[in-house]
Amino acid sequence: MVKRTEQEQRLLEMLNTRGNRNKCGECGAQYPTWASWNLGVFLCGRCASIHRSLGPDVSQVKSLSLDVWTADELDALESMGNKENQRLWNSRKEPFPFDDDDKGAITLYLRNKYIKGLFRTTPIEPEDYSSSRHQYADLSRKLRYDYGFEDEERNLDALERSNGDIKRALRILAKEKDETPPPLPRRRPTAGALLDSTKTGAADFDWLSGDGQAQQAQQAQQAQQTQTGAPEVQIYQYIDPNTGQVYYIDSNGQQYMDQNQAQMEAQMQMQMQMQQMQQQQMLQQRQLANAQVLSAYNQPTGQPGQMGMGQGFF
Repeated sequence: MVKRTEQEQRLLEMLNTRGNRNKCGECGAQYPTWASWNLGVFLCGRCASIHRSLGPDVSQVKSLSLDVWTADELDALESMGNKENQRLWNSRKEPFPFDDDDKGAITLYLRNKYIKGLFRTTPIEPEDYSSSRHQYADLSRKLRYDYGFEDEERNLDALERSNGDIKRALRILAKEKDETPPPLPRRRPTAGALLDSTKTGAADFDWLSGDGQAQQAQQAQQAQQTQTGAPEVQIYQYIDPNTGQVYYIDSNGQQYMDQNQAQMEAQMQMQMQMQQMQQQQMLQQRQLANAQVLSAYNQPTGQPGQMGMGQGFF
C-alpha cells in the first residue's frame, strides 16, 4: 500500500507529463479526476462513468483523490498514460464523438475501441487488459536514473522493442539520441518575468488566469529563487471532484486556495444565512397572526342563554 502523500505526489506528476497534459485521454477535457489504471488512461467524470459500463474485466476505474492506490496500479498507469493508450488502442486515429447530448454515441465509440478493437492495427491480446507494460516500469526507471535517459515513454518503447533486454534497449536509445537534434538553448529569465512556464506546467494547462494566493505564492517563490539561487518549486492545479473547489499544490505538498473564490464562498454563506433569518422571521409572523385569529374566535361576546331563561319565569 502506498502512503497517501506519496500517492498524490505521483498522480500529480503523472497528470502533468508531456504525454498526459492534465487532460482526459478520451475527450480531451481538462483536469481529469479519474483514471483507468489497467488501460493507462486519465478520464473525466463522464468518460469514467462510461468506462465503468464496459465492465471491470475491460476497464478498472479509480478516483485520483478518493480511492487508495497500490504501487502496482500506479506503476501500470505510469507505464502507459494517454499518449501510449492512444498509440495502442487508437492507432487509426478515429475521432472522438463530441456530442454532449448523445451518451450512446460515446458508449459505442468506447466499446468499439476497447472491446472490438476496431481502431487498432494489431489484434487484441489478453495482456492488453492487464497493462502488462508495468513489468518494464522498474527497468524504465533504471534507464532513467542509472543511465540518464529521462524520457519514460522512449524508455518503455525501447524496452518493448527489445523484449525487456536492457542492453538492446540502451543501444536503441543511444541510436535515437544521436539522431535527435539538440534542443535550442533556453533564454535566461528576466527580472520582470512572473514565472517560467516550462517549470510551472503552464504550457500544459492554463491556471495562471486565476488571481489571489496562488499567484502570490508563485511570486514569493520567484523572489526567493532570485535571492538564494534555489530551484523553483513546481505548482499544480487540483479540482476537488466533490466540491468543485480549486486548489494549488506545490511539489512540497503545500496547499493554496484562490482568495477570490474563498471570498465568493463567504459571501454566498452570508446570503444563505440572511435568507434563513428572513424565512424564520416570516414564519414567526405567520404564527403570531394565526394565534391572534384563534384568540378572536375563542373570546365570548355575550350571554344569550341566561337572558332566555329569565324571560321564561315571568
